[in-house]
Amino acid sequence: MNDNIFINPVFWSALMAMFTAQLAKCFVEAFINKKWSFHPFFTNGGMPSSHSASVAALANSIGMVNGYGSTQFVFALLFAFIVFNDAINVRLETGKQAQTINQWSKLLQEMLSPEAFHEEHFKTLVGHTKLQVLWGIIVGIIVSTFITVWF
Repeated sequence: MNDNIFINPVFWSALMAMFTAQLAKCFVEAFINKKWSFHPFFTNGGMPSSHSASVAALANSIGMVNGYGSTQFVFALLFAFIVFNDAINVRLETGKQAQTINQWSKLLQEMLSPEAFHEEHFKTLVGHTKLQVLWGIIVGIIVSTFITVWF
């Protein structure tokens, strides 16, 4: 058994899938806005989901290395389902709530004097749509397949 993490295909699969998905966000934003920026690389939310890409890569790589019937794969798959659900439901709803709070804060600031109330700005892009999670999964499976075979 090799105990060196730096030559572990599971580690590199998850890490590179996350990196690839974050980089892909820059290209998606550039296509939509017709302007290049590295800002999406350092943010949560957006297309594709890097969290979904990394856990899909983790599960796929573990399945390729240890077998798709192994306990490790089952554990990674269940962990991935939790992350997918969190991205689609919990974090997406958090973003919607932040948007509402931001709107109410702006309204309160307009109603009161600016000195009496300081508008709060919460991040609204923290979750993912089902399509963003699906593309994250696709990125994760593709990247992890190449990296695991390469190792």
